[in-house]
Amino acid sequence: MPIAPTTLLHADPTHTTLGTAYLSDHLSLDIASTPESVFGKLDDNPDTDVVIVDARTTDATACERILDRIADHDVATLLVTGADPDPAVLTLGADAHLPNPEDPAAIVRVVERLR
Repeated sequence: MPIAPTTLLHADPTHTTLGTAYLSDHLSLDIASTPESVFGKLDDNPDTDVVIVDARTTDATACERILDRIADHDVATLLVTGADPDPAVLTLGADAHLPNPEDPAAIVRVVERLR
């Protein structure tokens, strides 16, 4: 039986620049492209430690839905934004915020700290 992912990334896989290949090499990673798929993957994998929300590939409403629902789970959240994020996104209560990460290793370091 495969090991459940410990890190879940919400991003549009066709638009994210997070270096998913690097993240997959360094984290047990699963990717969800819609809020509904995030919810389903969290329900299927209750051992998920961290959810990364790439706010650069989704709107503030979807970010809010995800972070509100995640509050029902014992899971940390990392919000990744562009250099000039929507101020509404920053008030959603993520455990950590990483603006405009150029190096995917920075994401791995934050995820390891959040676990």
